Amino acid sequence: MDELLTSISTKSKSWKYENEIRILSLNKNNSHSYTPNSLLEIVVGDKMPDDQQTLIKNIAHSVNPNIILKKAKLKKESYNIEIVNF
Repeated sequence: MDELLTSISTKSKSWKYENEIRILSLNKNNSHSYTPNSLLEIVVGDKMPDDQQTLIKNIAHSVNPNIILKKAKLKKESYNIEIVNF
């Protein structure tokens, strides 16, 4: 279990500039409180099913209409990822 937690919570140094905060909970109640304005941007993966992307978009905008939504897309013929507007 410790190896799994280390893997999930480890971030490559090349992504350090992102100033990302990760929250990991092993409790059955995975609810965490935060103020809606503290969440500035959500980046969804390109392979996430469309209905789930729409659900995230709708929930995010209902809580904070100013939130920025983006999508991580794999660039063609490479392993690079680009972040584009959603």
